[in-house]
Amino acid sequence: MSFEKALGSLTGKVQKRAEKLLDAFESGQISQGTFITAMADVVGQARAQGATYAVSVLRDYVETALEAPVAVSPSMPPADIDRLEGAVVTILGSDQDTRMQIVRLATGETLEAAHKAYGETMEQLPMVKGWTRGLDSKACELCQWWWREGRVFRPEHQMPRHTGCVCHPVPTVTRTDNYQTDKQAVNAARTNERREAKRGNNNVA
Repeated sequence: MSFEKALGSLTGKVQKRAEKLLDAFESGQISQGTFITAMADVVGQARAQGATYAVSVLRDYVETALEAPVAVSPSMPPADIDRLEGAVVTILGSDQDTRMQIVRLATGETLEAAHKAYGETMEQLPMVKGWTRGLDSKACELCQWWWREGRVFRPEHQMPRHTGCVCHPVPTVTRTDNYQTDKQAVNAARTNERREAKRGNNNVA
């Protein structure tokens, strides 16, 4: 399963759990205290699952490239239950849409833990020599610009992303001194734009 599909499936499940808990609280089936504790637990478990999913995808990438099994010690997120409970309390005391904020907390924390575990674990693998940006299937213009025409980034370079982004580093295991420079990336993008424009003009003609 791809990184995007794995996390999409997980965030969908945690969203349903979160909304079900909120429904129970708002209908009076459970107390506020129970809701806060249960919500923090649901998000905490989703964080751990997100990290596990992400590292599994990373392992698949590396093992496929090397055509050999790889031992991976995943970097797992802390439970952070106190912090999560505090976040839920803050949401309940806010004037903003409670459901929207609860869903955002649940899915955002899951994605954040997954990205963090993926990146930290990848940094521990000596066979990883660099990475390219694996684009979300619905990648925005900013993510496509960050992609830099498939530029290979050095292992220590932190991949930029925005809230909700499921782009991820795709590791490369082949040593290279040909890391694309910013200038080369811009030139490549311009060349591609000119090529597309010329193709469009030919189609019109």
